[in-house]
Amino acid sequence: MKETDKVPIVLVGNKCDMEGERQVSFDQGQTLAQEWGCPFFESSAKAKINNEECFYAVVREVRKMDEEASSGKGKGEGRGSKRCFIL
Repeated sequence: MKETDKVPIVLVGNKCDMEGERQVSFDQGQTLAQEWGCPFFESSAKAKINNEECFYAVVREVRKMDEEASSGKGKGEGRGSKRCFIL
């Protein structure tokens, strides 16, 4: 994202259906998300848990930042200065 240090983040812990092989607890993920100020989800492609919701959350975060920039709360200068990368 141009001209801003803030980027939209959604923290997702995957394979939540494999409870016995967990390396990061739900509480650890939630605590980190609160520290970063972002939404947190646990997901599982196999069990179809929160797959779409994670992507919807990214869109909501991008829109929220876009609204902040448009209202003058962010450092960006309108719509043309925003970029989003999904990895």
